[in-house]
Amino acid sequence: MGLAVVIDEQAALEVRFRVFEAQLHAGERSYYRPEDDDEMRRMLVTFLSLRSAL
Repeated sequence: MGLAVVIDEQAALEVRFRVFEAQLHAGERSYYRPEDDDEMRRMLVTFLSLRSAL
């Protein structure tokens, strides 16, 4: 994975997280719903993969 790809993926992940965060604050998502927990885990795994690629 090239550096440019990692940077692009990191930017996309940040956008996903900001949307998720806004939905949490608006009450549209919850830490307690399995699908939301799964999404947080997917974002964490993506972040860790990008960090390893660096």
